[in-house]
Amino acid sequence: MTGDFAARLTARLCHDLANPLGAIGNGMELLTMSDMQPSPELDLIQDSLDQANGQLRLLRLAFGPASSGADARTETAQQLASIWNAVGRTKVQIAPDAALDAGQARLLALCLMCLDNALPAGGTITVTPEPNGFVLVGQGRKTMALDDLWPHLVGNAPQADVTSSRIHFLVAGSELAARSLTATVETTDAQVSLTLRG
Repeated sequence: MTGDFAARLTARLCHDLANPLGAIGNGMELLTMSDMQPSPELDLIQDSLDQANGQLRLLRLAFGPASSGADARTETAQQLASIWNAVGRTKVQIAPDAALDAGQARLLALCLMCLDNALPAGGTITVTPEPNGFVLVGQGRKTMALDDLWPHLVGNAPQADVTSSRIHFLVAGSELAARSLTATVETTDAQVSLTLRG
């Protein structure tokens, strides 16, 4: 399966899932306009709906097709931070003046997923653009080494070693290779640094 085919398939799945979620959202809006009183049950439905919509936006960004010819914009960087912070266990900080094109936003979304796995207790991830790449630093109460997964970004690891829940490591590695970027990872007890350079 080529990367382009997989991206188009992801876009189709996200589109088909968005339709019923939209219907649920419309139903919730009608309920709030009726005489029904607020309740913990309605709050739970709304929170779950917001989470589902946020996850779909993140999956579409990370695994869907990137817009070709898109210019680098500060709005794209802040949109990535907004999407991630709405659903992520970790919180991301991107410089306010950072400008990303759609492809860079896709790559960073995948790398954020990788760093999120390395911070099992949550934490913060700072994204700093550099002239030839990016530096992502995750900090939390504890880290996981993930020695079996980082090689997909920094070396040539067998594809068979990646489970579906960690597929973003494999996709991120493919994106790095396509952009002629190299990755280095440094892990301590409370910090994980991922440096991307071309």
